Amino acid sequence: MVRTATRREIVRRLSVAEDLLHGRFRAPLSLSELAGESDMSPYHFLRRFAEYYGTTPHRFLTRLRLSHARRLLARRTMSVKQVAYECGYRSVPSFVHLCVREWGVNPTALARG
Repeated sequence: MVRTATRREIVRRLSVAEDLLHGRFRAPLSLSELAGESDMSPYHFLRRFAEYYGTTPHRFLTRLRLSHARRLLARRTMSVKQVAYECGYRSVPSFVHLCVREWGVNPTALARG
């Protein structure tokens, strides 16, 4: 059983990583970097993050990026390529594949309306 003070400290450290993910979701972020910013080992960070958020840091980052992409595509002011790069993806085909897998639709369809 984890003490209340320890639990609070873990949540505080995880919130540092969450803030980093929100603030730098366009940039590549490694597990080691997130763990270091949270003052935890990568293994411990990954376990605690998944316990607290119900997902891995990578999946959390992917959801942030895709959520931002969906908002940008809905505006219909940017191409799919521009949206992919704006959201931190360097490969447009990978971005398109991920969108189809997650949304069941090609992002081009969302960009056109």
